Amino acid sequence: MKTFSKFFGFLVAAVAATTVQAYSPASIVFDSPAETDRGSMFLGDGEVAALAWISADGTLHTVLQRTDSWDEAGRHIKVGQIDYATAAPVDAGSYHQELSLARGDFNATWKSGGKPVSVHYRVQWGDDHLAVCEITGAPNASAKNVNWRFF
Repeated sequence: MKTFSKFFGFLVAAVAATTVQAYSPASIVFDSPAETDRGSMFLGDGEVAALAWISADGTLHTVLQRTDSWDEAGRHIKVGQIDYATAAPVDAGSYHQELSLARGDFNATWKSGGKPVSVHYRVQWGDDHLAVCEITGAPNASAKNVNWRFF
């Protein structure tokens, strides 16, 4: 029994060391805007989540959900969509989008008419905010609720 305990302890320590060394925070990077929600990135903090993607016209589309939003058929449902229109279409070849797995946020940069535009988006549950969107380089940006679900 003593030998088994030593072996099991060694095995657990070896697996733990391997797991820690094998994991390194990374980013998921896209180099072109998404055509549909199939090109979205998932982000959130475990309580709330979002699908986020930017289309070629420079609009950030976000679909929000909570981890406890289930319908009567047991399907995980989305609870809302917000579109952030930047009025800054993406110049060809200038797009860069990154999802940071370490921070859980979404960043995109591109040029529109040769001028830089950037979007930083994160979802976090708290008393003072749910979703935070910071847009720079697009002074006419606006947000709108998209009524995509009817009750």
